[in-house]
Amino acid sequence: MSSIKWLNKLNMEEMTGVIRASLSIMSKQWSDAMHTFHEKFDSLSNLIVRHGLDSSSQEEFLSLLGGTRTSPPVHQFLVNSLGEAGMKRVSKVVCGAGKELQLVVLNHLQPAAEVIGFRIGELKGLSRWPARYQSIGLDETLISTAAEKVGMIIVQVEWFMRLLSSVVQQLAISIPFCCHGSGFGSDLVVIFLKFLYDQDPVRQLLEASDADQIIDIDM
Repeated sequence: MSSIKWLNKLNMEEMTGVIRASLSIMSKQWSDAMHTFHEKFDSLSNLIVRHGLDSSSQEEFLSLLGGTRTSPPVHQFLVNSLGEAGMKRVSKVVCGAGKELQLVVLNHLQPAAEVIGFRIGELKGLSRWPARYQSIGLDETLISTAAEKVGMIIVQVEWFMRLLSSVVQQLAISIPFCCHGSGFGSDLVVIFLKFLYDQDPVRQLLEASDADQIIDIDM
């Protein structure tokens, strides 16, 4: 029975390593994409200050969305700082990163989490026969706790995929709008400007995820 315990431990350690590596890759890819985004769009804040205005970038874009005015700093930003080529590059980088993250989740992170869940499910079943298996460390209470944590990870992965899809969709619509000042999906643009422009929920969720917490018991 010690060989079964060793194989289960090895398999779950391998899968935890896959999850850890996946999170690291995803964090790097998204960080690079957001750096490209902010490298372009943060320049608007400097232009606003130079023109002596006390508004924020979001407020300026919302005014542009409402069709009320195009302020000098926004005009300068759109014509000189961003431009058509810059807009296309930022949009391509961000949307491309979103697709890459989705592939990493679907091809690596999610399957690894499900394998861990399956293995712990097997161990949980064995732990219910304490007379036979408790001597090798299969404590039902500890394994039940681990099973709950893995279940939370799987739910978190599903939530992350929905969040990522929503954020990428809003960026894909909002970035071209910021260049042209018009287009479809104005409701999404408003949401983006009010809640996502200076925040990064994808990064926050990636940073909050910790593969080392998936299994913190000695199998």
